[in-house]
Amino acid sequence: MRGKLDKWFDDKGYGFIRADDGKRLFVHNWDIYGTETIRERQRMEFKVKETEKGLRAVFVKIVE
Repeated sequence: MRGKLDKWFDDKGYGFIRADDGKRLFVHNWDIYGTETIRERQRMEFKVKETEKGLRAVFVKIVE
């Protein structure tokens, strides 16, 4: 899937991605590959994992 980083809390190391299909997913910096700076509105590619707390983006790669 693809989407944009909707909100990022740098001090906490997590945020939320708005997928192209409109779903909102939790993302943790542990799940983002690469050493690039994380910024809101970046395009990302990811897989979706269902957890007991909701949808989570995993295997996340910054594509823009």
